[in-house]
Amino acid sequence: MKENASRDYWNKDDLRVYVLLYCANADLILKEEEQAYITEKMNSSNFSAIEQEYSNDNDYQSIKKIQESINHLGYDENQLDNLIAEIKELFWVDGEFDNMERAILRHLEHILRK
Repeated sequence: MKENASRDYWNKDDLRVYVLLYCANADLILKEEEQAYITEKMNSSNFSAIEQEYSNDNDYQSIKKIQESINHLGYDENQLDNLIAEIKELFWVDGEFDNMERAILRHLEHILRK
């Protein structure tokens, strides 16, 4: 898929899947609990396609897609707060919230609120 294709077809649920996949891989390991959290919580019918797209993206491409999609979809402060709360829930789902995950959260909060 083209780098900017996500802006053309992603809805807010699809973006949430992508963001949570990005976060779940913060420590470079997608744990079973994290994958279960994402699949149980999300309503996206495009999960497999989004997961494949995420796996083909590098960190720069992921951040760019997240930034552009947040802007394109018009997230308001309340929606951003909810997304950040879901990210925190995901980080705690395996019972630990390590330094790598904390750094990713701070970085994403900065990016999301730009």
